[in-house]
Amino acid sequence: MNSIFEIEKTLVASSAHITRKDMATIHTLFPELPGNCRLIDYENGVIVHMLEGFDLSELGGLGLSDGILSLFIFTVSNGCIKLKIDCDGPKYDGFKIYEW
Repeated sequence: MNSIFEIEKTLVASSAHITRKDMATIHTLFPELPGNCRLIDYENGVIVHMLEGFDLSELGGLGLSDGILSLFIFTVSNGCIKLKIDCDGPKYDGFKIYEW
């Protein structure tokens, strides 16, 4: 039995911070995104798990919005390995808001 807990940091954000096209692009590539990401789809959104060796530059050619790219940058720069994009997630100041 292991007495050391493994805890993974996740940034949770509203899907209002990404475009409808971003979500469609993500779902088109399901279950993997370039740049060493795995996708977990669930009822209220999607979880992007950034694996070791995650490379944001590989997502550049997908036509993703500045909104979702900003979330990726913020997620990684704060030591998180997952980005949970949820329709009921919090909206943050300083990030773009898109109408769906």
